[in-house]
Amino acid sequence: MSLQDYNKKNLSVYKRFLNENHATPLYYQLELIIQNYIDAEDIMPGTDFFSEEEIAEQLDISRPTVNKAIKNLIEKGYLSRSRCKRSVVKKMDCIPLVFLRELDSFGEMLKKQDGNYSYKTVLIDRKTIKPNNYIAGYLNLREGDDVVFIKRLRYVNKEPLIVVDSYLPYKDYSMLLEIPPADFSKDLYSLMKELFNVSIHKSDREITATRMTLEDAALLNAENWVPCLRMLAVSYDENGKPFEYFSSRFKENSCVLKTTLFKE
Repeated sequence: MSLQDYNKKNLSVYKRFLNENHATPLYYQLELIIQNYIDAEDIMPGTDFFSEEEIAEQLDISRPTVNKAIKNLIEKGYLSRSRCKRSVVKKMDCIPLVFLRELDSFGEMLKKQDGNYSYKTVLIDRKTIKPNNYIAGYLNLREGDDVVFIKRLRYVNKEPLIVVDSYLPYKDYSMLLEIPPADFSKDLYSLMKELFNVSIHKSDREITATRMTLEDAALLNAENWVPCLRMLAVSYDENGKPFEYFSSRFKENSCVLKTTLFKE
């Protein structure tokens, strides 16, 4: 597709969505508009995009605002630089993650995907805390019971991709507070098997849309308050006893959750 093919539907139709008085910076509003335009018009990777001058003219905004938005979109992988004044639409490199079909660990799941992905998990925090009523209920805890809280950061191809908060009953898994931090480079389910002879048998999972917290944004090198996907889950052992509640947040535009369904 050439620039002329989609020039009839230029960015001017989005002008009414820009609001200089809104709390969201104008350059970020423009980023969202350009992302939406590329997706909505199904513009193919490799296509020359509008020049900064054309964008500024179509939307009646300043060149510095356009320049900042374009630079950010290049960093995010939506666009790339060309030798001329125009940017080029770029194919987004999303990591396919299959969390809704099989009970694989993070590492096992990645190994099954097409593509040679390197990955690692880094321990960010671990401590004993009092769970809220919501978590305590899912783990069938009594009033006053503590949990082991574990925060991990998962990298794929050296990029921080997922933040995971895990909560496990302290009375059963306090040893997780004593092992070397480097041991958490393994998948948690592998550690559970090694240390406690516990294997995951079932996992109830749900995915919701939310926004990153300031802490998550810092860990994932993302902008504050950007949208993200959150997976909440409860894992059960072979006896049907819940042993982990976790919350995972996935970095925007860096992964796609996939599954395959079969009709019985």
